[in-house]
Amino acid sequence: MSYDGDRMQNSLSWMSWSWRAGSVAGIEFRISWTLFLSMVFSAISVIRSGRPDLIPWALVIPPAMVLMHTIGHLLMLRWVGGRTDQTLLWALGDMTPMHLALTPLKQFAVAAAGPAVSLILGAGFDWMLYHLTDSWHFSAHNLTGVPDTTVKSRMADWITFVLSYSSVQCSALFIWNLFPSMIFDGGRLWRAVLWPFTGVTLAVWITIGAGFVCSGLLLLTGFAAMSFTMVIFAVMMLYACISERRSMKQSAYDLVLQAEPRLLGRNRPNGILARWSAARKERQRAHEEVQEQQEQEVLDRLLAKVSEQGLPSLTTAERQALARISRQQKARTEAHSPF
Repeated sequence: MSYDGDRMQNSLSWMSWSWRAGSVAGIEFRISWTLFLSMVFSAISVIRSGRPDLIPWALVIPPAMVLMHTIGHLLMLRWVGGRTDQTLLWALGDMTPMHLALTPLKQFAVAAAGPAVSLILGAGFDWMLYHLTDSWHFSAHNLTGVPDTTVKSRMADWITFVLSYSSVQCSALFIWNLFPSMIFDGGRLWRAVLWPFTGVTLAVWITIGAGFVCSGLLLLTGFAAMSFTMVIFAVMMLYACISERRSMKQSAYDLVLQAEPRLLGRNRPNGILARWSAARKERQRAHEEVQEQQEQEVLDRLLAKVSEQGLPSLTTAERQALARISRQQKARTEAHSPF
């Protein structure tokens, strides 16, 4: 996830507790407490599986995969002309304060870069796992790296674990960061996808609404599956969605784009759906004008006939046409009346 501005930092201050890890190319890297917690859970998992020898790998893989995910964001940010001086690595991605043009394409490119890197790496680990063993009998997503009968040495066992667990971590980073919340890349990603179609303001509200729905479903799924991790992340996502909605309602300020969407809309064309709706209304108005003109011509002709020959001169069809046109004109007059 990427962010900038004091408002968002204040909204997620509890996630910003971190330690400085160093600087590379002018960018300061910090590690969130949530990433340390993820590493602890990984170590506990391998201990419970009876493989304490895998603890070093369990501690290294989560931050390594998060770091690769983050590098994807940073490289794309530089490539599209953006900049940053700090990034925070957390359990499911990064928080990077960035200066980036508020256009759908650039916002999408930076937001999608991290999940794309995770997807490619995950597929690569799966491919290596498949081709470095004699069969696909053991799952590429088995946390313990089940030692197949063809994998006899401890080194082969470690390779199996590293590849399979790295694939698991990459898959998790990819899937979680598709969710529409400001703590994930999906918060920015779905805004950018919807922006050209709906306009920026509606894109923000749709994404926030989708975030509430997804967080609710995740919360229910977590309770049903007795998954403590899923429940925690669902609650975090729900809290983030509440913060996003509150900011939009109170000050019309979007915490993800770090701007007021209504102001962005003034300098950019409306979304595709908005333009389609406007064009549809214009066609409907033109059709109504043509219809009114035709009705008026018929009405003028009938009234002229009545004036010259009297009302009895009208045929039954003409009387019905006169009554119908009179009703329609009366209905239109009432519809446009301010009272």
